[in-house]
Amino acid sequence: MVIAKSHADVVRCSIDEARLALGFDIAAMLKNGFEPAIVEEHEAINGIIDSFLSNLVIREYLTTLTPREVYSASGVRLLPLEDIRGEIARGAAPGGFIFPHGYLVFATSIGGNTMCLHAQGGVVWADHHSFTNHLITYKDRVTGEWHEVPFTPENIELATVKLSNDAPTFLADLLNDKLETELESLD
Repeated sequence: MVIAKSHADVVRCSIDEARLALGFDIAAMLKNGFEPAIVEEHEAINGIIDSFLSNLVIREYLTTLTPREVYSASGVRLLPLEDIRGEIARGAAPGGFIFPHGYLVFATSIGGNTMCLHAQGGVVWADHHSFTNHLITYKDRVTGEWHEVPFTPENIELATVKLSNDAPTFLADLLNDKLETELESLD
């Protein structure tokens, strides 16, 4: 399915190759004399990546289903590993802010919003305007009211839209273009 839609092969890589594509080569950093604090920071990022790779569904997606090139499915852009890495980089909104809390961007909308796999399972929608270093601003989808709250894991959950608790079924529906209307309404 991915190959047919993207007109390119999918990534087929080991867990170590996926970790390196998304994270950092700590041995090379040490060999090249990086400051210990920088190495420690990058080791922490690799630890977060390892938590994602310990989830069977996310590991399978990253090592066997990730496209080599961006392509569209259900009206969103599915990202290759190098683009995922850019979306989870420090300062990237929203991915860089929520990545340390277990959210891995794998797709983006035309409006710049993201879909994320959660390390504990499921898929969420995260608005790119909602997240900064210290605050979360989000619109309550029931009341229409805007809220500004401190940046906490609990408030991340309030500000994201749960798309599914079942990532494999969601991904199948996404790839089969069954979610375009639903996702378009969130943008």
